[in-house]
Amino acid sequence: MSKRLILAVVAALLSLTAYSRVDSLAVSSPKAGWFLGAGAGIQGMVDISHSGLIGGGLISPSFEVYGGKWFTPQVGARIGLQAGPLGHEKTEHFNIFYFHNDLMWNVLNRFDGYRPSRKWEFIPYGHYGFLLETRGGSVIEREFAAGAGLQAQYRLSGPWSVTMDARAMLLNGRASQGLAIAAANSLTIGARYDFKPYTFHEAYGGEVFQGDFWNDWFVSGALGVTFLTVVDFKEPTLTGRFAPAIELAAGKWVTPRVGVRAGIQGLRYDSIRTPRFGFLYPHLDLLWNLSNTVHPMELDRFWNFIPYAHYGVILEYTPSDMKTLEREYAAGIGLINRFNFAGPVDAFVDLRAQMLTAAASQAGIHSLGLSAMGGVSMEINPSGWNRPIAPLPPDNTRYQEDRFLDNWFVWGGAGVNTAMALHRRLRFNGRFTPALDAGIGKWFSPIAGARLGIQGISLSSWGTAPKAQVKTAEGTWRGKDAYAESVGMAYVHADVLWNLVNTLYGYDPVRGFDLAPYMHFGVLSEFGKDGLYEREYAAGAGLMGVLWLTDKLGVQLDLRGSLLTANAALDRVDTHPLAMSAMLGVQYALGDYGWLEEEKADGSRVLLNGIGDNWWISVLGGINTIGALKGFDGRISPALDFGLGKWLAPQFGLRLGWQGLSWRTAADERMDFGYVHGDVLWNAVNTFADYSRDRRWDIVPYVHMGYMQEQETGTKKV
Repeated sequence: MSKRLILAVVAALLSLTAYSRVDSLAVSSPKAGWFLGAGAGIQGMVDISHSGLIGGGLISPSFEVYGGKWFTPQVGARIGLQAGPLGHEKTEHFNIFYFHNDLMWNVLNRFDGYRPSRKWEFIPYGHYGFLLETRGGSVIEREFAAGAGLQAQYRLSGPWSVTMDARAMLLNGRASQGLAIAAANSLTIGARYDFKPYTFHEAYGGEVFQGDFWNDWFVSGALGVTFLTVVDFKEPTLTGRFAPAIELAAGKWVTPRVGVRAGIQGLRYDSIRTPRFGFLYPHLDLLWNLSNTVHPMELDRFWNFIPYAHYGVILEYTPSDMKTLEREYAAGIGLINRFNFAGPVDAFVDLRAQMLTAAASQAGIHSLGLSAMGGVSMEINPSGWNRPIAPLPPDNTRYQEDRFLDNWFVWGGAGVNTAMALHRRLRFNGRFTPALDAGIGKWFSPIAGARLGIQGISLSSWGTAPKAQVKTAEGTWRGKDAYAESVGMAYVHADVLWNLVNTLYGYDPVRGFDLAPYMHFGVLSEFGKDGLYEREYAAGAGLMGVLWLTDKLGVQLDLRGSLLTANAALDRVDTHPLAMSAMLGVQYALGDYGWLEEEKADGSRVLLNGIGDNWWISVLGGINTIGALKGFDGRISPALDFGLGKWLAPQFGLRLGWQGLSWRTAADERMDFGYVHGDVLWNAVNTFADYSRDRRWDIVPYVHMGYMQEQETGTKKV
């Protein structure tokens, strides 16, 4: 088995065993905080050049298994295996097996406080590990790899959770099979099983063993020596020479047993097999205070025994002219002996082993870099790990009682469709045809809702020239040059509803009618003599009125206007037709329907969102890119976005905006563009974790639709 693989597994196990023993200072059970998970999805490789992001990646399946543990409500670690084929249009396909170690950070518990009842979690993480690549059953490459990722988790009933994991992994030229530098990206969906859900607040028993963010930091400096020797089991011998070294670092203890440290080590490596060369090693370390794990924690313990795993990038150069020789990943393990001499100042001895690739060793063979460093460290703002727990602050915010299954409705109606051509002057050229419409919707607040529906049956108008794909009838009262054209239609649409009456006059549960203007967008499919012949986007506005006969049943009148593209026009003249419809039907309420002004335990009442409340404006700057879905080839270009929006409910909002500047393709073609867009926003955190006025972090997925105009850069040609 490869020595680097053994080293990666040992380092990963070392980081996880930091909490294998628990006592009264941690959670109440040895199984608490441990979890197992698996997922499946897709992965692909992207070529990264100095000129921007170059695509060409081929989508392949990806599989993942992992196990890990949460040390605190904010910090955890896991080890895992990611596997599957990987390829690029410039390389041959190959299979990867990525044995990785991840350091995870729960951002919601960091910024919104730990809440045992929260169901939705967002967990960014950094990862490093050993990458094994094969083709045709033979190993073709062994390399270190590293990167970052984000896991979103939704907790189901019991110990199960649904997860979605997005990971980016940076590869060098050898690991990417010929590309200068590449990123392997993956997206997997799976499940996670918690052996015993952790309840940190209950387990701490009145004491905090996790300081605030600014507590328990430290800085350190050290001097010492390095020793570089090759790893050759056929001829085991020491080939190194001693050379000077220096190190600077800063870190933080997350708990009395687990900490992290970032540092930079450097100066010289020397060996009888290689000329002397300079190096810099920026590294990240995961620390485990073994003394505080095996024995009860003591703040004034004289000697602390701290093994650690480290990972980083080694940059090598010639001492005479500072010419870069190599950039490679490196990893290993180490041991700190820390001695408490005077207050916040400690002395320490740091022994480190660093595994180097054949390229990084400058000897053409895998080598081991050893170092012994001595120095001092100083604690910054130590917490003492004994501050009493502050109770969760009461949530005095008024809120709306809207459970997920409340305030749904279904509707159905029948009526007529017609059309109007939009030339320089309006010209009615439609023919009335029968129409049906049905769907399902939900009110998120007394003034805002959404619905999803499908409208049909047919659409007809007068044309000036026949289309071969549609039914035509020559000769009408319009003359011999006119044609009556008809198509079957199916319009799948999403509508954003605004209850105008509740907005202007307040919510009244005994009011017998509702009037709701709405915006809609969707996909229109047209069917001719030979089946489907056109599929285009459509959008527009409408008005829904409901006269309630009972608490659940009402009569619904729906008037809708839909702007169609020129391709969807029945007339061959290049026009944008306006399709109109009028429907009469029924609406039926599902579940608990209405908005009760219940008084909560804290005295709060339902908050009704007024028309002038909860607006915002935004100005954003960033980047955009454009390319084909297959073999993505876009390049990075600057972009601006201006928006105006309103939250209609804690979970639901709208935004109107303009995005623009320029696109840039792989062929270096440039286009200026402006995109006027309407967005429907969904606050996922407020949906799954309940609304909190003090929350600093929101995750808001949205759908958008709008009008885009493009012109060649430097011209006014649209």
